[in-house]
Amino acid sequence: MDYQSFLSQKQATVQAVGFSLDPAQLHPGLRADQRDVVLWALRLGRAALFLDTGLGKTRTQLEWARHVAAHTGRTVLVLAPLAVAHQTVKEGRKIDLDVTYVRSQSACGDNGVYVTNYEMLDAFDTTAFSGVVLDESSILKAFSGVTRKKLQASFAQTPYRLCCTATPAPNDHMELSNHAEFLGVMTGAEMLARWFINDSMKAENYRLKHHARADFWRWVTSWAVCATKPSDLGHDDTGFDLPPLHLIPHIVEVDHTRAHADGQLFVNGTHSATGLWKEKRATAADRCALAAQLIMQEPDETWAIWCDTNDEADRLLALLSAAGMTSLVEVRGAETPAAKERKLSAFSDGEVRAIISKVDIAGYGLNWQHCTRMCFVGVTYSYEKLYQGLRRAWRYGQRKPVTAHLIYAESEGNVMDTIKRKQIEHQAMQQEMARAQQGSLNHAGRMSLRSSVGTLPMRVPSWIVSEVAA
Repeated sequence: MDYQSFLSQKQATVQAVGFSLDPAQLHPGLRADQRDVVLWALRLGRAALFLDTGLGKTRTQLEWARHVAAHTGRTVLVLAPLAVAHQTVKEGRKIDLDVTYVRSQSACGDNGVYVTNYEMLDAFDTTAFSGVVLDESSILKAFSGVTRKKLQASFAQTPYRLCCTATPAPNDHMELSNHAEFLGVMTGAEMLARWFINDSMKAENYRLKHHARADFWRWVTSWAVCATKPSDLGHDDTGFDLPPLHLIPHIVEVDHTRAHADGQLFVNGTHSATGLWKEKRATAADRCALAAQLIMQEPDETWAIWCDTNDEADRLLALLSAAGMTSLVEVRGAETPAAKERKLSAFSDGEVRAIISKVDIAGYGLNWQHCTRMCFVGVTYSYEKLYQGLRRAWRYGQRKPVTAHLIYAESEGNVMDTIKRKQIEHQAMQQEMARAQQGSLNHAGRMSLRSSVGTLPMRVPSWIVSEVAA
């Protein structure tokens, strides 16, 4: 055995456990890039689809679920965030698929595709399903989260698994490991041992070994595909131009005399995560007042208003109600799933003009192309929250420019620096995946299925959140 053969044997590989399908069997309502993705995922059997907002992720995952159910003669369960389940049912009708929204196992039949919310998981016998789809699978982000562990345990023996999200592991390699572990590709511990090194300068922080980068991304692209436009998969981008995004920063001045008690002249903006929330409490009234002022300058527009705390939501409700805004709903975590679902649907269907909520509650999966105004009443260290909040409205299918107001205190400047750094890191991650998949383009410039698995190509992406000024 020569050395190259020895090295090739050491490479991590992914075995296909799915089945091949004649492209003619796919619904004609799918675009060419969507058909490629479905065929690849069906052949692989367990895969991740990291498709940007507006590329038809829901339609793609439903077509996958349809054929898994037909192939196995059993049921497939789609798990989705609140209110997204109803969007899934509607999307199913567009491709002649009867998707049934259910709240418990007793409502499921012996075959077909069913959708429910993550909150309902305990009401189901997960062994009854031959396939599962995790819509907005970034829910796996929490490395030791209860939900992640429950999902992995519940579907460990499910033959077919599909993870779908628009934002795979933004700046967080551990989220990739959680996806790989859920899909049965490799455990997180093995992934860390093979490609990462523990950074002794930072607790529980793992760095990708420099010499292992190419092999790591080759492995990731053997079970996951990332696309921001159809051209990433070798297809035409006609009709996939995002409208302008106007991201407008608003800096709120702070009372620097508050720093005197700590022996400082100024509130310097170099906070820990704990200190950040203390500072946010101190500036909440001023930030909310500015937000209400901006919103009431355009009261006839459709608004998504993102806050981080219940105190901010209470202040905004009071200010906007006093200013005469009546077509408004607020969704918060303490409400019942049914109440949250009802309010989210009311905004999604255009029954009310404005919504106040947190990105953790309403910022995933929902399509709000009817919305053209957003207001982030504060910022945090989470790049994903900013991205997801923006992408509810600024997505393919949006026909008008989107304006987003970003409000933060001058003492939170380091948070914006962190957000910008994470954006750069996220783009670098996408580019590494692109390089790893470039070799998969065939002579026609489109994807080719390899005999064992099949790898989709991806070109360097061009998406983006506009530069956020400090």
